Amino acid sequence: ECAHALGRTAEQAELEEAAGKTSTISGNLIAAAGHFERALALTEDPIARARLQTQAAGSLVINADPRGLAYAHEALTVLDPTSHRVETATALMIEARFHHLSGQHRKAAGLLERAAALATPPEGDALSTLHASTLIQIHAYTAAAYQHQGLFEQADRWAEKAIAFGERQSLLWAQAVGYEFLGENAWGTGAWEAGLEYAEKE
Repeated sequence: ECAHALGRTAEQAELEEAAGKTSTISGNLIAAAGHFERALALTEDPIARARLQTQAAGSLVINADPRGLAYAHEALTVLDPTSHRVETATALMIEARFHHLSGQHRKAAGLLERAAALATPPEGDALSTLHASTLIQIHAYTAAAYQHQGLFEQADRWAEKAIAFGERQSLLWAQAVGYEFLGENAWGTGAWEAGLEYAEKE
């Protein structure tokens, strides 16, 4: 309100984006979408808009709100995958999530494979929090896309990638995600003892 009253549009947009991220972390995705859309209305730079569109899409996907898919598509028309690899991967991942949740698992898997190719860093590279978070989600969602097709070997491969990534980067979340999918896949194939072992590790 202060930024608005003082006519500081750029600050207002930054605050709306920060409020959107905070709402996302706290699980209030409806409020998050509102903040991101208000930030969009105050932003003209194409790359900044693409970032906001991707964040808005991410907050809309769980409710299958079609505005989110449109936002992801708009962001992908602007983002250059050679200079904005992680941002492009994030937008592809969110588009894939829309398809996965509507039962189009094969289409989702194809998009997620593209996202993974962009987001996977060279060995030894330090990763930002955003980059690491994006890669963990890509591993999880790709495992899920193959699992829902009954392709458990491919799903296991992506679960194992999540575990290996988590071990290299000392990220317990990534390791837990991998063991979760290994356990689910073991249940799906009747490997009960292995499933219990993975659950214990998770």
